[in-house]
Amino acid sequence: MATATTPEPAPDSSTPAPALLDVRDLYVEFRTRDGVAQAVNGVSYRVDAGETLAVLGESGSGKSVTAQAVMGILDSPPGFVTGGEVLFRGRDLLKAAPEERRRVRGARMAMIFQDALSSLNPVLSVGAQLGEMYEVHQGMKRKDARAKAVELMDRVKIPAARSRVGDYPHQFSGGMRQRIMIAMALALEPDLIIADEPTTALDVTVQAQVMDLLADLQREYAMGLILITHDLGVVADVADRIAVMYAGRIVETSPIHDLYKTPAHPYTRGLLDSIPRLDQKGQELYAIKGLPDVAPGRSSACHFWEETVRDEEPPHDR
Repeated sequence: MATATTPEPAPDSSTPAPALLDVRDLYVEFRTRDGVAQAVNGVSYRVDAGETLAVLGESGSGKSVTAQAVMGILDSPPGFVTGGEVLFRGRDLLKAAPEERRRVRGARMAMIFQDALSSLNPVLSVGAQLGEMYEVHQGMKRKDARAKAVELMDRVKIPAARSRVGDYPHQFSGGMRQRIMIAMALALEPDLIIADEPTTALDVTVQAQVMDLLADLQREYAMGLILITHDLGVVADVADRIAVMYAGRIVETSPIHDLYKTPAHPYTRGLLDSIPRLDQKGQELYAIKGLPDVAPGRSSACHFWEETVRDEEPPHDR
């Protein structure tokens, strides 16, 4: 006689899929001879596949430190992650073994650094540095890895890639070096790229070219992109959402168009008011008063309010 079995319940389609990257309540501190500085103070954000999140804020707000903690490349000491979770496709990288984090880094999650000249090895050709990704991670022979390096250089639109693959970093312009950094990040077709100030020190025309390239490559690979910047103009046409940071905290998160139209936080309004405008010719530029304070022992109140707003609201007539 057959035994009746209870069918397994169908999967709940209403349960949302885990984010590509989900940073939850992250804390990072720097321990120095002068004391402890709380560089990241409870940061949370998420990025889905194919989405661009811009992390915006002035220098010292904790943008790059957060990214380094996510990538697992924080210099320790003096930097230490003291709390939170970094979930990559649901797996907490902070609890992963060092070998597992190394497998994720570069292959599934990559980073484009701010200063391409100092990030590239000056005594190795760009072809050798690009090819090394394939040799180390995929076991390719050097000849095959060099051919892949040429393909990458073509993909990021470096002219005459085949003849320039043996050139050294100093033989390229700033914009071309940044393209090489993008190629290096793309080498293993990662799911997520973190771009840390990728247009710093480039002129406006080259900035636009680099940002257009990143946007095109993101659409081609359907990857997530975190764009770290202090320039509201750079992210206006490429980001889906913006997270604004001040003194190690995210003070506002908003869809890109909503943030420009109706900024909610006074710090965000101050950043917008600091942008030079054509209709303000001859007028004094607005500057945000105060300095971010990352000293321990601060209250849970908004740091920006404590430093500036309670004394003077920034003008805003948008």
